[in-house]
Amino acid sequence: MDNVLQLRILNEDTRSLLTPVSLKSLVINVDRHSLVLQTLSEKNSDGFIQSGGIEIRGLHVNAIPKRKPLDNPVVEKYMFIPYTIDMGYTLEDIVRICLHIAIENNMAIKIKTLEILNQTIKPDERIISPMILDIITDLPLVQAEVCILSNKNHPQLKEVSNNITVKNGKLPTDQSVLFNVGSKLLEDAEVLENVFDSLKPEGFLLTREQLNFEPSLNLVEVCFDVLFKEERLMLVRKPIKQNEVPIVIKISSKEFSWLPVLQKTLSDDASIKQKVILVAEKDPTNGIMGLFNCVRKETGGDRTRYVLKDALFENQTVEDFIVSCRPKAIATSLLDKYSRIMCPDLKHFVIFSSVTCSRGNIGQTNYGLSNSVMERICEIRRSEGLPALAIEWGAIGDVGLATSMAEGNKEVVVSGTKQQNIANSLEIMDHLLIQKNYPIVTSIVVAEKSAKKCSNALVDTVIDILGHKDFKNISLHSTLAELGIDSMMTVEIKHLLEVQLEVFLMPKDIRGITFTKLQEFDALDYKEKQCQLNKFTTVNESIELELLPSYYSVVRIPSLYDDGSTEEQLLVNHPTLFVIPGLEGIDSIIEKLSENAFIQVLCLLYDITGVASIEKLAHYHYQVCML
Repeated sequence: MDNVLQLRILNEDTRSLLTPVSLKSLVINVDRHSLVLQTLSEKNSDGFIQSGGIEIRGLHVNAIPKRKPLDNPVVEKYMFIPYTIDMGYTLEDIVRICLHIAIENNMAIKIKTLEILNQTIKPDERIISPMILDIITDLPLVQAEVCILSNKNHPQLKEVSNNITVKNGKLPTDQSVLFNVGSKLLEDAEVLENVFDSLKPEGFLLTREQLNFEPSLNLVEVCFDVLFKEERLMLVRKPIKQNEVPIVIKISSKEFSWLPVLQKTLSDDASIKQKVILVAEKDPTNGIMGLFNCVRKETGGDRTRYVLKDALFENQTVEDFIVSCRPKAIATSLLDKYSRIMCPDLKHFVIFSSVTCSRGNIGQTNYGLSNSVMERICEIRRSEGLPALAIEWGAIGDVGLATSMAEGNKEVVVSGTKQQNIANSLEIMDHLLIQKNYPIVTSIVVAEKSAKKCSNALVDTVIDILGHKDFKNISLHSTLAELGIDSMMTVEIKHLLEVQLEVFLMPKDIRGITFTKLQEFDALDYKEKQCQLNKFTTVNESIELELLPSYYSVVRIPSLYDDGSTEEQLLVNHPTLFVIPGLEGIDSIIEKLSENAFIQVLCLLYDITGVASIEKLAHYHYQVCML
């Protein structure tokens, strides 16, 4: 019967993937069917399908997104693309390049795209949004809200999947869109200004213009310009005003005297508003790309701090970078040098790099630089007609660090990617060795992007960062300080909050934040979020002024006081009970007591390092109280 349904669907003139969702009637005449089985006669007319003794009427189908099997690796190539090019790319290629540029300059996990179908769009012009949806599928972690603004008269809209929101109305003015798509938007300055009002300050516009159109450089900054068939596609953004003179630091992969200079620059409060530009000059094997991708991953900006070997960047030394370069950058350089002399007929020159180099990763700045040097060597070899291939792998299954982290059959997800098993990795490598066009390629398995509410996904991610196995034994009102957050974890969670929720907190505030507060932040819009942030930081600062340095946070435990409110907001001039957690430092043990108490219950959190018994704990608090 499924084949009969598919025959009906074949009548549809569409490229979309359709699935049956309802039937008006299904009649099966068993006797007749058995008699005519051998004839296999089939009739198919509008709304009526018959095959043998089976008759189906009123079939209705819906378009569904084409979902790529999650265990199939995403194989990519890395190559230089000039900002202006002629023909030679497909529309899908152009959209992919433009979207990657937008995402790489934003570093957000949740993004919003908007395609404007105005009167200038021709009925036969392909809609861009379905391509955007497919491209996002290949990107780890990134989740997109893909929207189309239209009067719903475009003929292709009926084939748009349910994952794309189609609405009729005016352009939003909340500056929430990262990537706008439209047609002939640069011809009208007023329309262009409205489009920019919908974009984030760092947002981009992909516009489809006439071949002979020349934009006003006073209105836009052109980032990518390409000719495609009878139109000119341009990626533009609003011109950025540079008020401060940037700080320029020259980077080398052979010596690291720049390291303390960069450390001091990034930690200097006086230069916090200045951009920092890292430069490589007359050094074709420089690893600056991998370094930069990891640096910007740490906190997201030109202003950044980065982490290395479980410590903050300012604590690192030149030796740390040299140790990382020896087995990678230096070894590859020597293999390149001597293989040219000793192996003139070499067939393959393959090095294993990492997605850390191209996508960046927290805590692996030196690793990113070393891998980048290896990739530059491969590019040089290939340009000279020598064999060379750099494969950027994601997490590999069956062996290595990611596998050692797995417990039982639990799947390990690293930066939005799953482990790629050894057998599949070898199969992919066979295909990569055959191709001769691209010296740098990558193979990753994108993990499924959570469809549950973001706050839950965020909480799960924070719990993973803290190293806890199960959320069941952790109270929503436990602070991160209670759960053992250290400086490395603080930097990682700070970055997570900034790119996923657009929440910017100081490290001291992050230590006192609770899982309940994380969920509240995620449920608020931008203005409400900023208001709550101000209240949160004000409360924390007032508490810190009143407590001794040994105490670093206070959390309110839910009680029956104030009509049973469980809001984490301190109530002034109200009866208050201060409680102290035990040696385990977790306030969840107080909840059973406080939930039936008609009083405001505040739990004091403190540093219990070196306190190993109840007696010592009591003595410690007695000394504090007597001060």
